[in-house]
Amino acid sequence: MSFPTYSVEDIESILEKELNGERKSVKPDKVEISKVEEPKSVAPTLAATEWESAEWEGVEKRQVPASEVFDLPLPNVLLTQYRGFESFPQLLVPSIPDVYEPCLDALAALCLGAANDLKTMLVGDTGTGKTSLIEFFAHKLGRPFVRTVFDATTDDQKLFGSLEVKAVGGASETYFNRSDLTKGLAFPTVTCLDEFSRANSEQTMLVNPLLDRRQVTVTSHDDAVSERVVAHEDWLVFGTDNTNGSGDDMDLYNSSNVLDEAIRNRFDIYSRVPYMSESTERKVIMALSGDVFTSEQAKQLAHFSALCHKGYADRKIRTAFSVRNLKAIVAMVMSGVSMKQAIDHNFTQRVAKAEQADISEMIRGIWG
Repeated sequence: MSFPTYSVEDIESILEKELNGERKSVKPDKVEISKVEEPKSVAPTLAATEWESAEWEGVEKRQVPASEVFDLPLPNVLLTQYRGFESFPQLLVPSIPDVYEPCLDALAALCLGAANDLKTMLVGDTGTGKTSLIEFFAHKLGRPFVRTVFDATTDDQKLFGSLEVKAVGGASETYFNRSDLTKGLAFPTVTCLDEFSRANSEQTMLVNPLLDRRQVTVTSHDDAVSERVVAHEDWLVFGTDNTNGSGDDMDLYNSSNVLDEAIRNRFDIYSRVPYMSESTERKVIMALSGDVFTSEQAKQLAHFSALCHKGYADRKIRTAFSVRNLKAIVAMVMSGVSMKQAIDHNFTQRVAKAEQADISEMIRGIWG
């Protein structure tokens, strides 16, 4: 970029006029700057590689674009897909229900995290399908799945396992009794730290080395022996949470903790999972009924569900309504129970008394 210049005479003239109180701007010659267009970077569209043998007997792997595995516009995001782990009795490759509609935005966040070694946290109200989405992700990529849940009894032994002593031929021998989480570290497992804000400060301190350095250290009861376990290079970890770790000011999730910013910062991507849209739930209801429901029945039940979602989001009702409720209601209706009776059995009788009048009014407004 060129800058205007002033001659010695110009500067002297400015100073003289400044002293005389007659300062006027000196206009330099006009400088023309031609517009330079930035080159457009076009990443090449990637293609799936051929299947090749993995390090475990009977297991193959390949690199595949996310757009080929999922219905996502991510042709340049490569994921590692496996096949063969289904035959390993000690591992679980999750199955998915016949009726499933993933949240595509959150699914894209999982793909971006997996492809770039970034830890992804899914946030959403209960019943939005956060854990199910991670299971779906693992299923489509043929990966083992491990779910770890935190509660008041969770300690280092429950999380990672323990070093035990057993008698062998008159002598004692130390062996590592691994937890499911630690067993999964030896494979390209998808590990889900479920409802992560239920973890207290001591529990998050235990998990820190796993999130930071992809490793855990297990120590015997007397601290005499320890063993370090390093995760496989293709091991993945995701988290789920109702509150994103910032607390619950509506007191809907009593067991949630306000997580320290240091632990929240260890997750690189946060993605919110909403309840399904009314139109999507209508399709799910038809599929759950085996297309036995009429379109009007599906429309009415989906509308009731949408009203419950809105009431819960606005915190006017404190009881969540999810796909679990839809499955139960459809099953009861298929068994000959009326829709209103099924909703009463599954939902109305479960909500607080203060909310039952609002729920009953919603039911009357739809079914009369």
